[in-house]
Amino acid sequence: PKSRNILPKQFLKIGSNNTLLQETYERLKVNVPSENILIVTSKDYVEEIKKELPGFSENNILVEPSPKNTAPAIALAVWEINRRDSDAVIGTFASDHLVRNKEEFVKVLATAYMAASSSSDLVTVGILPNKPDDSLGYIHAGSEFEIESKSVFKVKRFTEKPDMTLAKAFLASGDYFWNASYFLSKVSTFFDSYRKLMPELSQVIDKMYGKNEVEANRLWFSLENIAIDYGIMEKAKNLVMVPADFGWSDVGNWAVLMDVFPKNSDGNVFLGEPRENHVLLDSKNCLVYGNGSLVATIGVSDLIIVQTQDAILICHKDQAQKVKNLVEILKNEGKESCL
Repeated sequence: PKSRNILPKQFLKIGSNNTLLQETYERLKVNVPSENILIVTSKDYVEEIKKELPGFSENNILVEPSPKNTAPAIALAVWEINRRDSDAVIGTFASDHLVRNKEEFVKVLATAYMAASSSSDLVTVGILPNKPDDSLGYIHAGSEFEIESKSVFKVKRFTEKPDMTLAKAFLASGDYFWNASYFLSKVSTFFDSYRKLMPELSQVIDKMYGKNEVEANRLWFSLENIAIDYGIMEKAKNLVMVPADFGWSDVGNWAVLMDVFPKNSDGNVFLGEPRENHVLLDSKNCLVYGNGSLVATIGVSDLIIVQTQDAILICHKDQAQKVKNLVEILKNEGKESCL
């Protein structure tokens, strides 16, 4: 219940005094001047972005007429960056991911930039997996080579969300990495990839330039809702991967945070404010996210407890992915105000 339509998870503070958006911006600023950072978003979130990133150039906020997933969203940025600087190197990053080791992220990004700027390859970042996970995509690493003494791998293939048996086999092989969906390349490489692999989308973006808002929106609404992973990366033959281990999580559900944040002696994780208001007696392996009120448990284990001003979620940690099913029930029951 922390993440809502009006306040999605990139605007939440998870284990930090900053929101995930602010953390992402600060990480990227180490390598990239702020004037070269663009944000693609919907009109509903522009004011929140301006509030969270005071001083951020409004000219660098690109507004989608409607959400169409990452392939169209990134295309908007590619076309705009190509217009501004056709020699640029582009990196695409989700604003709602958690990264615990900022210094290692900066190093990996530097290696990925070198790989992208020195070739016509599309460069992705593969996260070293620490457990089998059937909720994430996987990258199959091929032959290894080096760029300035840093390991880089050819990519054999992507596999999107395998079943648990296959995820366990991937982990055991040592040749598979989680797909973080971070991509870098020269703007010309991105541009050529869109034109070759997603020609219909490319034609629509071309036509949008120079149109009035009504006509541009009409063209945009005709686009397919598709992730860039499917639209380009699974088809591309010029894909390489930089391996990474920087405490990454896509925060896909509450249970994943138990693998990211430190636990007490009973295996419990406390988030939210203030943490001293969490009292757990004979309780183990629970995650508690409070909002200031007392949260107390006795004799329970393996629970996720999330408290907000107007809602409380309690679920077994192994069922955390079913929150999306709960959302559908709320929609069907007309309880959109809870979403």
